[in-house]
Amino acid sequence: MKKLTLALFALALVAATLGGAVAGGITQVPHENPSTAKTDFNIAVPLLHYSEIFNQVADREYSSARELIQQLELDYAFLPEEITFIMSRFSDLSAELTDSLDGLESTLDSCEQHLSQNRIEEAFLEIEEARGLIAEARTLLGNISVAADELFLVLAPFVSPQDLATLDEARGRLQNAMERLKELEDWYRDRLESLEDEAREEEDLLATRLTLNIEPTQVWVGDPVVLSGILTAADTPVGSRDIAINVRGKHFATVSTGEDGSYQSSFVLPYWYIPEISVQSFYLPQGDDKSSFTGCSSTIGKIDVLFHSTSLEVEAPGTVYPGLPAAITGEVVSQGSTAGRSVSLLLDGTPFFETATDADGLFQHQAVVASETRVGEHKLSISVAPDNESRSAGASIDRTLSVVKVTPQMSIQPPRFILLPQETRLTGKLFPPISLQTRVELSGELRSPLPLKGAELTAKMGGASTADNTNEGSFDLGLNLPFGFDVVGSEQITVSLAPSEPWHLPARQTASIFVINLVYLAIALAALILAVMMVPAKLLARLRKRKAPISAPGELKTPVDVTEPYLPEIEPEPGDTRGIILQAYYISAAGVQRLARVLLRPQMTLREFLSQVTPSLHRFAELFLRLTGVAEEALYSRHTLGTNEASLARALASQIKEG
Repeated sequence: MKKLTLALFALALVAATLGGAVAGGITQVPHENPSTAKTDFNIAVPLLHYSEIFNQVADREYSSARELIQQLELDYAFLPEEITFIMSRFSDLSAELTDSLDGLESTLDSCEQHLSQNRIEEAFLEIEEARGLIAEARTLLGNISVAADELFLVLAPFVSPQDLATLDEARGRLQNAMERLKELEDWYRDRLESLEDEAREEEDLLATRLTLNIEPTQVWVGDPVVLSGILTAADTPVGSRDIAINVRGKHFATVSTGEDGSYQSSFVLPYWYIPEISVQSFYLPQGDDKSSFTGCSSTIGKIDVLFHSTSLEVEAPGTVYPGLPAAITGEVVSQGSTAGRSVSLLLDGTPFFETATDADGLFQHQAVVASETRVGEHKLSISVAPDNESRSAGASIDRTLSVVKVTPQMSIQPPRFILLPQETRLTGKLFPPISLQTRVELSGELRSPLPLKGAELTAKMGGASTADNTNEGSFDLGLNLPFGFDVVGSEQITVSLAPSEPWHLPARQTASIFVINLVYLAIALAALILAVMMVPAKLLARLRKRKAPISAPGELKTPVDVTEPYLPEIEPEPGDTRGIILQAYYISAAGVQRLARVLLRPQMTLREFLSQVTPSLHRFAELFLRLTGVAEEALYSRHTLGTNEASLARALASQIKEG
């Protein structure tokens, strides 16, 4: 059972590998006995997948490596416990190493940028962080190496001799990928040492300091705000230097320091309706300053933004019908202005409609969902735009809108039976000279909770059809049937409704009508009478003699001839136990198929043939069951059968033949 589970796991990993790893897994003989079936597990598949992950990491393609790791998030519920643990552990270590090296890459890039700007303090902080990440990566690599050895120990018992070469190749590729990871770790360590040396060379630069003052710290949107500060080096003002100001993390302005090292920038606070805005100033040495001063940044300042908040109250139906109007109402609530506020609605991100509030902040609209809108749930987004004049923020709210269609209820009352034909008409043609027809009158009723008008109603029966437009309520349809039905029998009539409105779905109803064809019935009756009159009395007597007697209860019926398919003619040699068993089985099967009137076809298994003939075998059923079991062992089992099984097969076949 463990090997079967591992084979299923291998197939799942084959689907996950990029470019296809190594095809393997399950090989089975058709109609193989499950109790003796053998399944092979290709150990190379997971190893090749992990080697591909590590190669992506070694190439610093961390996004691709994560995608491969996610493909390994399989359901381990049916795996053996030892396999579950080691595979989960291996995947977790791979993910941790990928995240650690990706973070190390970002940290070293940031450190390099700060050093290029002479921001020594920030660079040293990142150097310390990178040193910890390298140590973490080294530990993870060691754990992965240990886990790989454990993986080989756990999976080794499942390796077949013919798979040893493939295993060696997969193991080699995995080890090569891990060697590349060690080389990547060394490369990162060399890069860190280089940056650290560069940082220490810049430690002798004159350190600078930059302050930041905000006045006022609480500002209404649209009002001015002043930023100021001083740039100093060793407590000495530094003049005529550019200061970069970032607002909300992005560059906002550049100002220069005066002779006293001070700088100042004033601006009107944009209409950003957010509670707080971050501000920070930077000094980045340029030109000759890069060999004299370090870069620096001020502390992050905060501006409390003042504005009138706005909220939305919306009433919208949870269910709408395409093509029918639905009322959507709401109210804009704010301490600022609420009159004339612009309100827009989006349906699944697409503009639905726009409106404006009245003097009291209310709005309403009769919205109509397009007829081609799909049935199901949709996202309705309602938003009110900010009003800068009254310094009022905007607001938005989402609702779920279900689009549904209604199926009209249709009932029909067809006649229980009809006679063919009901009328005869002259066609005025040479062929056919007359036309035999019958008219079927059909009544029914249509009901719908929504308006239903101008729907097309179609009735079909026996190749004829008729259509008419109808509204909700009762309806009547007349259908002219051509002369073409059987003598007598049930015919189906189908009534279909095709609504004209987009809020309705088509409807369909069927019913059965018993049809009596008088012409065909008369012809058949006349033919029967004529045939009876022409049968000689001697032939009738012969037919009576040939009637088969009825079998007594519990007796076997006399076998009847069947067309036998080809059964193997086996001529076993002395000592060929398997041939002797199969010869006995096929000899018995030839008689059984005549007795049970069931053919042993090439596509049938022995078990399927047994299940079909057993009800007809009566007291021979147990004998043929045992013989089938011995034959299955001869066909499917990998165990060597002896003379005992051959003797048993011959004895069972002899008893069946005697019976």
